[in-house]
Amino acid sequence: MQRLMIIAGAVAALAFPSWGYAQEGVTAYDESQLTSLYRSLLKYPQDEYIQKRIADERARVRAAIEKEIRKTADTSKEPPAPQDGQGLPSAIEQQRTVVSGLEERLKERKVNRDLLLAEQQKYYGTSQPLGEEEGEEFRLAKSHEDLLAKLAIDEERIGVLESVLSLEEQRFSKLNRDQWLAQFGHIIRILTWIGILVAVVAAERMIRSILSHRIVLQEKRYIVTKLFTTAVYTVLTVWVLTTVVAEHPGILTSLAIVGAGLAVALQDVVKDVVGWIMILQKRLFTLGDRVSVGPYTGDIVDITLLRTTMLEVHSSPEAAVQERTGRTLTMPNAAVLTYDVVNFNRTSDYVKAEMGFTLTLESDWHKAETILGEILDRVTGEYTRAARKQYDVRTRTLFVRQEPSGPEIYMDIAGDGIAVRLRFTIPIGMRRAVITQITQETLHAFAKEEHVSLAYRTSMVYNAEHPAPPLFDPRA
Repeated sequence: MQRLMIIAGAVAALAFPSWGYAQEGVTAYDESQLTSLYRSLLKYPQDEYIQKRIADERARVRAAIEKEIRKTADTSKEPPAPQDGQGLPSAIEQQRTVVSGLEERLKERKVNRDLLLAEQQKYYGTSQPLGEEEGEEFRLAKSHEDLLAKLAIDEERIGVLESVLSLEEQRFSKLNRDQWLAQFGHIIRILTWIGILVAVVAAERMIRSILSHRIVLQEKRYIVTKLFTTAVYTVLTVWVLTTVVAEHPGILTSLAIVGAGLAVALQDVVKDVVGWIMILQKRLFTLGDRVSVGPYTGDIVDITLLRTTMLEVHSSPEAAVQERTGRTLTMPNAAVLTYDVVNFNRTSDYVKAEMGFTLTLESDWHKAETILGEILDRVTGEYTRAARKQYDVRTRTLFVRQEPSGPEIYMDIAGDGIAVRLRFTIPIGMRRAVITQITQETLHAFAKEEHVSLAYRTSMVYNAEHPAPPLFDPRA
């Protein structure tokens, strides 16, 4: 009968929870309800119904404690910090106060729990009867069931404090991280952009190197690598601009002001870009052309936005003698805006060359002219025909009346004989090789002719004993 009364009391306590809970948290009545349930449990330790009711009551106590602690923590907080980071220091300080307060409360509750556990071990952990030493010294609980109720409430409060403290510590860490990002966010963003640019440049160079090794044809290799590089950096530039403008819509005005300042500070760079546009738009020269721009002379091998690379050519006093030195020359594109541009390949890949020598006055100049004409036609005839074909194609947009002429032989009477001047067409840069071939064939042909001799400076004395020989008359 007594057991039924105890169970009925416990059921009544659980059926009307509003009796034991207030908005502020756990009350003395809550503790009395747990004490009553634990008293029943001590008498009937194997009763599952009482154990379930104790678990439910502890859950209700835990909910009340959690509501109390969270309300205390929430009322101590300030409004959320602004996104620009200006209110972060005050929010961090407030959050630090909340965390410290929760830590102190948790420490206090753990000390109280440890004292209750020690008291339980001392008075109820042995075979002594209940309340045998009661009143001999100071105790936190009046009875075993009162101690168990206090211990249960402290354990629930410790659990809630640990849970809330963990969340508040996470928020505190997030605020610290946000403050760190607010202080160093710009540096991190700049370093991120630099890392992306370095990665793109490294990848572009690696892929370009792979393409340059796999493509055999030189012209195709150059075009493919140039197109790939241009596409990569164009996409990268557009992506950077769109990203910056999307994140900072008002940056366009700043860019206009900064751009005006950069245009003044980097006027040489602007001139190089304008020169590059002029080279492409006016087709002043293209890859493979031999050009002379002020002090720069060479064969064009690369044209970029700011610089033009060429293989340096050494110019001799004779305009047609131009040979590569083996060195690379880099010319700023702005040079085409300042100096005259001489393009040797504009109308064709061939130029006119001349060579001269002197025949003796006694030589058969008709025979010499015939021999030289045959030699020039044999050695330089194909160059003349190729030059005329290129000339017809490359001068379609130009107003040019005269076409390239064939080999020509000029003669003049000099003081030491008959001056002969040969004019013929040769590929650019092959003057010495072609003249050597013409000279060799001329010497072989003249060696076979009795009446054709080359003149050289000599001194001859004629007198009565040694009269001057008569002049050779080809009509005789």
